[in-house]
Amino acid sequence: MRLLGQTFSMGIAMLSFAVYMGKVEIVPAYYPLLMKSVRIAFLVFGFMCVAGIYASFARGKMRQDSE
Repeated sequence: MRLLGQTFSMGIAMLSFAVYMGKVEIVPAYYPLLMKSVRIAFLVFGFMCVAGIYASFARGKMRQDSE
């Protein structure tokens, strides 16, 4: 799951770069586009994190305490 998450997050980051920057070299002239793509990627990751927290709470307690 860890490797799947790492691969998936890299895909999202690269998709964000490709959509907002295209095929350009990252030079100071393109820093505003780079920052915009990073912000979008963080928004997507933040939403996924909140969705994961909600799913974890909705799942409920998985273990039964033996006390």
